[in-house]
Amino acid sequence: MSYGAIGGLIIIFLGAFLSSFIIFFSVRKFGRNFIYSFVSKEKIEKLEKNKLFSNPKKLDTILFVLFFIPGTRKDRIVYIGS
Repeated sequence: MSYGAIGGLIIIFLGAFLSSFIIFFSVRKFGRNFIYSFVSKEKIEKLEKNKLFSNPKKLDTILFVLFFIPGTRKDRIVYIGS
């Protein structure tokens, strides 16, 4: 470990925060076409039609929990949440 346990943890969290921040505001500024350049339109539509994602309060809770599960694709979670 080059940076140690605490240093590595801080670097990983900073990287996740900065990338999520950039993705969130990029999606807000450039819209759905920006998302479609990374994730296929069919996958996004399939997620949007899902009953779990129809309620905004449930969506917030689901995305919050998914974000803290190790190994989940944080970039796609941010795309969906935007």
